[in-house]
Amino acid sequence: MALILTMLMAPSCPRRVTAAGRAAARPAPRRYRRCMLSLATLLASERELATGDGETYRRTMRADALFVLPGMVLDAEGCARAMDVSPGWDGVALTDAQLLPVGEDAASVVYTFEGRRGQEVYRATMASTYVEEDGRAVLVLHQQTPLGAAGRRSQE
Repeated sequence: MALILTMLMAPSCPRRVTAAGRAAARPAPRRYRRCMLSLATLLASERELATGDGETYRRTMRADALFVLPGMVLDAEGCARAMDVSPGWDGVALTDAQLLPVGEDAASVVYTFEGRRGQEVYRATMASTYVEEDGRAVLVLHQQTPLGAAGRRSQE
């Protein structure tokens, strides 16, 4: 009986959730159901970053955040400065998203990104890890892997 009570009272393990709603059999901790680290919230943040400028990044990321990009690693301010001079995308799509909780106060979102700028299309698999701080999702690590020929192709 004590073993059964212990099992019932023990916190559930976090589960991986996909955009289609598929998940492991065990439910996520109750805290995840009401925190800022939901799939919808993190995808909204990623979309805002993809279409934003350096100030958008400064508001969303932690000061010690890192960005692992093809051929380089940028610190938070280096990334924000790069976004300040970026021409931006004409359109973006975030698909095939998955959420991976990483403890009670952190989660990663992984998705396929497609950005269009004129005739140029960039596709990559992206992964971002967020922590919950002061009731909001804060970006701490972002990584991208280009798909195809370095992720770039012309639209014809």
